[in-house]
Amino acid sequence: MEVVEIVRTGDPSPGSPYAQPCFRIPALVASGERLLLAYDVREDWRDLPGPFDIMLRTSDDVGRTWSSPIPFRMHDGSVGYGDASLIAEGDDVWCWYVSSDGPSFFTATAGHGLGLWLAHSVDRGETWTHTEVPGLRPSDVGGMFATSGNGIVLRQGPYAGRLLQPFVLRTQDGKRWAAVAASDDRGVTWTLGPRVGPDCDETKVVEVVEDEPRSAETAAGPSARDGVGGVLLLARDRPRRRTSWSADGLTYSLPEPHSALLDPGCNGGAVTLPDERLVISLLDHETDRCRLVLRVSDDAGLTWSPSIVVDPGAAAYSVLAVLPDGDLGLVYEVGDYHGIRFIRIGVDELGFGDDGQQRLESLSPSPGAAKPPVAGAAP
Repeated sequence: MEVVEIVRTGDPSPGSPYAQPCFRIPALVASGERLLLAYDVREDWRDLPGPFDIMLRTSDDVGRTWSSPIPFRMHDGSVGYGDASLIAEGDDVWCWYVSSDGPSFFTATAGHGLGLWLAHSVDRGETWTHTEVPGLRPSDVGGMFATSGNGIVLRQGPYAGRLLQPFVLRTQDGKRWAAVAASDDRGVTWTLGPRVGPDCDETKVVEVVEDEPRSAETAAGPSARDGVGGVLLLARDRPRRRTSWSADGLTYSLPEPHSALLDPGCNGGAVTLPDERLVISLLDHETDRCRLVLRVSDDAGLTWSPSIVVDPGAAAYSVLAVLPDGDLGLVYEVGDYHGIRFIRIGVDELGFGDDGQQRLESLSPSPGAAKPPVAGAAP
């Protein structure tokens, strides 16, 4: 394990209106040999609205050292930006994010919602073009944003090359849904799939491989695929994370709580390792934002290993990515939103010894738990 403190609450941030800002909502992706890490610059832990910025940092040595903060999207008067999600394929990088000129996710209406934005880089994050994508939001949806962290590119099967990005939707009746958007033309156009839920929030999707089709007895709904691959969706929900299955990454089975995956309702990470095992990061508590753990599955998400404790103390959002050398990168919100930390974890640390003890050395904890989510005040 190698630990790098990316930024701490109170550190100055170029262009921010806040003298002692809070840094939240990490995103992480590998583009070739380069890592890109994005995060919000906020007044405190509360969500949009507010004159928030998104900053970007890069690493060309698998996370051991990082660039100085690079402005990605800066606030414009009272209009703020946040909740980045990164997708990469070769030198191309896409970043979904959201804007607000006053509404929050909870107060946005079909007539005055959050802005959906997509940025694209063809040079591993050196330069970007930014495009608003208003047509993706359905007419009956108020609040909508891309789940922060990262999306994926499918690598196998009939949909190889498809970009997938999960979203959260709040309909006018107050219900909360997940949905996944897909692009088959390298991000030029996107299709939003059917809704998953209700009572689903931020989600991650991972590509999975199985030798045999998933039966009705072992899947949340009908068999998801033909034994050559598919997509597992993991949805934030308390007190258990929900799982759902898809053959194409767009249409999913009924989401069901997974008995092993405790969740206080907090965004986490998920990746497929080169050896096809799945790894997820989440908070191992039914109610409180604390006890950040990893869990590993070698059967495409049917069952999960015991918790591998990374940080037993206060923590919040986390995101995972496979590093260019095949090891695991984890970025998370430390303590009660005290900062953002990067951890490089060897794949040989993802397990337990003959004595039953985990191989990964847990970090020293911050006391208590991180505060629950609250929307900021309208500017």
